[in-house]
Amino acid sequence: MKLDITNIQKLIASMQLEKARLETIKLLELDSQNLTLNKILSHIYGLMDKYSMALDILIKLKKSHPEDFDVVNNLGYYYLKTEQVTSSLAMIEKAKTIKPESPAPYQNAAEAYILLKDFSKAAIEINQCLEIKARLETNYLNYIDAIELKIQILIAQKEKEKLENFILAYINQNPSSELILQLVQINKKLITQSMIDFSHKVISQKLFPSHLVKFQTLIPVYFFFAIYYEAQDKKKSEEYYIKANQEILSIQRYKIITHQK
Repeated sequence: MKLDITNIQKLIASMQLEKARLETIKLLELDSQNLTLNKILSHIYGLMDKYSMALDILIKLKKSHPEDFDVVNNLGYYYLKTEQVTSSLAMIEKAKTIKPESPAPYQNAAEAYILLKDFSKAAIEINQCLEIKARLETNYLNYIDAIELKIQILIAQKEKEKLENFILAYINQNPSSELILQLVQINKKLITQSMIDFSHKVISQKLFPSHLVKFQTLIPVYFFFAIYYEAQDKKKSEEYYIKANQEILSIQRYKIITHQK
């Protein structure tokens, strides 16, 4: 069983989601009450954007595992994805009591309050999330999604100076293509030569472990240069927009082929 689950996780990591789904269902036919397999199947449906199907599994699991953190927290997340914000917040608060040291419920809560346009509460939640993440992780790149959520909140609050300082603090600590892209959209004057050099270095990479990693690596850099050169060199800007769009088309074709395997 452990080997089978490991293989399914590898399929998920390579985004072979339909194959992973079928393999999980096959195992569930032998053990329909298996908690781990049901969690995995729910996760697969979530990755496939089939949030209602993910919810159906988790709602059933909660009846027999009411204190399971993953079940409760993921219920909060998928209720949020289906814009059932009241139900989402109820599950998120429950998840906090089960595992208060986890940053995930705070990030989910921040997203919920963004939907409600309560940016003050969203800021409180994401700040708590980032504090916990910083204690658990030495490399902020491992929680870039939470940082980008904080950026959204600061933009909504129109806190331009705080926003710029927030992004720069992370870039100065360790350059990130995603954050450099965010910065160029906010204030091009803050872009330094070292950021440009870093971005060129990223593009110069020849080998990537997968199509998905290549896409995730190159897309923010291509869009960074496209935006950066818009005013000073329209031809160069257009070239980078074309490269970005080519990568988007490439990953779309790859996903279609992978789905058909």
